[in-house]
Amino acid sequence: MVQSSAKKPIDIINLLRWVYQQQKAHVIVDSGAGLYGIEAEWAGLEVRGVSGDGVCRVLNNCMLGTSIDGSGKASGALHPDAMTVHLQLKQIIAELKKQKRYDELNKPALVFKHALMDQPPDWMRGAKPIIQPMRRTNGAIAMVWDKNKNPVLCRLITILSAETINFNRSIYSEWVDGLFMLYERLLLAKFVEYYLKDFSVAKTPWS
Repeated sequence: MVQSSAKKPIDIINLLRWVYQQQKAHVIVDSGAGLYGIEAEWAGLEVRGVSGDGVCRVLNNCMLGTSIDGSGKASGALHPDAMTVHLQLKQIIAELKKQKRYDELNKPALVFKHALMDQPPDWMRGAKPIIQPMRRTNGAIAMVWDKNKNPVLCRLITILSAETINFNRSIYSEWVDGLFMLYERLLLAKFVEYYLKDFSVAKTPWS
């Protein structure tokens, strides 16, 4: 994205946090709360002629459970940059569905899910497989015996498997792929207040 001294730099993670935790773009766009008249039909074009303290806006703020604030002033309307991000993410998902690229659909879906959660997928930092001896109810190690009743080996129980770790990390990598999908799309979008910093989210931080 072309940098401008009049715009603020922001990374993709903090941009999504602002869009979904502060602006609550999904609530406004997908439910119509905070939108007025033709605004809702056009998926949230900002209407600047509505008073920030008017009854209509107060009612919509009550629907949202918050006051959407884009410039330090009370406002029930969605910031245009937040609108851009949310609609671009929805568009990516819609395009993948239309193209039946179901193997990639989970990537932007994970971006949306974890933006709402305000946390990345857990890649299980420092995790290693854990296998321990199985114990009986009396605390003794459970053994396997031969026909002569001699202990051959102890029974094992998996506390944390390599498969579980690998699965969680594959989800994390898919999330990063989804972030990059959105990032590339947003580089071509027009922003009013922000410009994106370089993409710096590691796909395999455990490596």
